[in-house]
Amino acid sequence: MRISFFSILIILLASFSAYSQESTETLWLEGNWVGTGLQVDKKQWKVELSVYDVKKPMINYPDLGCSGHWELVQPGSNKLAFKEVITEGIFSCDQGVEVFIKKRGKNKIRVTYYLRSYSDKPIAKAILYRDQTVQEDV
Repeated sequence: MRISFFSILIILLASFSAYSQESTETLWLEGNWVGTGLQVDKKQWKVELSVYDVKKPMINYPDLGCSGHWELVQPGSNKLAFKEVITEGIFSCDQGVEVFIKKRGKNKIRVTYYLRSYSDKPIAKAILYRDQTVQEDV
């Protein structure tokens, strides 16, 4: 089978277009986010989210003693789905939690956590705010 230069060019342009659309529609999530999570049993904990690569944001739960990253499962313009991978403090937090982020404004997101082996309902929710702290060089 002979593939023409034109066919290869069309495939490359289509791939680039899909990639650039995905990256521009998720730009709103980039940056640092902080807030408080609330479990179904009413326990609260601090949440720190750093997004420099939307496909693999870094997550930290300092009150729980665990951290890791989220792997992008489903991109979207206002709602994203991730799978949580805990890499530090693996016995302090659940592994494989499904995480859904919904944009609530320019500087506010809602995070909903599901652990399907436990329940079909959310096990926790959090409201995070864009960290507006500007770090200055001393």
